[in-house]
Amino acid sequence: MLNVRLRHGEPVALWRQRANQRGASRAMPKKGVVTTLKSMADYLKIAGYLLLAVVFAILAYNVANKVIAYVNQPISKVSILGDLGYIDQQDLQKRIEPLVSTGFLNVDLEGLRNKLENTPWISHVEIERVWPNELKIELNARQPIARWGEDGLLNNVGEPFVVKDISAYKSLPLLDGPEYAHAQVMQQYQIISQLLRPMELAITSLTLTERGSWSLTTSTGLELVLGSGDVAEKIKRFSKAYEINLKAKMDNIARVDMRYSNGLAVAWKDPSKEIDTNNATKIVARQ
Repeated sequence: MLNVRLRHGEPVALWRQRANQRGASRAMPKKGVVTTLKSMADYLKIAGYLLLAVVFAILAYNVANKVIAYVNQPISKVSILGDLGYIDQQDLQKRIEPLVSTGFLNVDLEGLRNKLENTPWISHVEIERVWPNELKIELNARQPIARWGEDGLLNNVGEPFVVKDISAYKSLPLLDGPEYAHAQVMQQYQIISQLLRPMELAITSLTLTERGSWSLTTSTGLELVLGSGDVAEKIKRFSKAYEINLKAKMDNIARVDMRYSNGLAVAWKDPSKEIDTNNATKIVARQ
C-alpha cells in the first residue's frame, strides 16, 4: 500500500523538487571563492614584479658600484710638465702626492690648482685627468731673479723660495736684508737697476741693514754707499757726477759714498793717480 504524506498539502515529490531548488541556490557562493583565488593570484603576480624590481635594483647598484670603482681608481701617476730646470721634481711630487691621494674622479682639481699657484715659484697651473689613473700637471714657473741671503732665491715679485742646490745660481745678484723685507729689497733692486742701466752698470749685490741703510756693488767692483732716505734721488745725483767727472775714472774708483745731502765722496783704488791723494775725495754734484 502506497503511503503518501503531504507537506502542507503538497505531494512529497513536489516538496523534494523545491527543496532541491533551494539547495541549488545555496551553492552559488562557490563563485566568491574563485574570485578570491583569482585576486590572490593577481597579488602574487604584483609581489613577484616588485621582488623582481628589487632584485634588479640591487644588481644594478652593485654593477654601478663596480663600474665606479673601476673608473675611480686611485691616482698612481703624476706627470709634471713645464720649464722646471731649477726645481727638484722629486721634491715637487712629494708636495703634490698628499693632495691627490684619492680616486680618479674625486681629486679636487681646483683645490690642487690653487694650492700650487700659491707657491712662490709657480705662476700658473693647468691640470688634466688622464684615464685610468694619471694626472698631468703643467706648470709655468716664475724664474729666479736674485739670490736671497745664503740659501734662498727671489722671484720677480720678491717672493722667496729654496732650491736644493743654490750653487747653480751664483751668477744671480745677491740681495740681503731683514727677513721680512724681501719684497722691499726686490722692488728697490728693480728701481736702481733701471737707473744704473744708462751707465752700463749692473748690480751684483744689494743690502738693506736693520737700520734702513742701503749699499750695493756693481759688476765693475764699484761700491755705492747710499744710506737711508730717498735712494732713487741719490742714484740720480750719482748719475750726474758720473757724466760730469767720474766716467773717465771708473777704473780707479773703489767706493762712492752718497750719504751727503748735496754731494758725494769718492775712495780711489790708487790715490796716487789722482790730484787729491786722500782716501776719500769730496766731489760736489749739485743739481
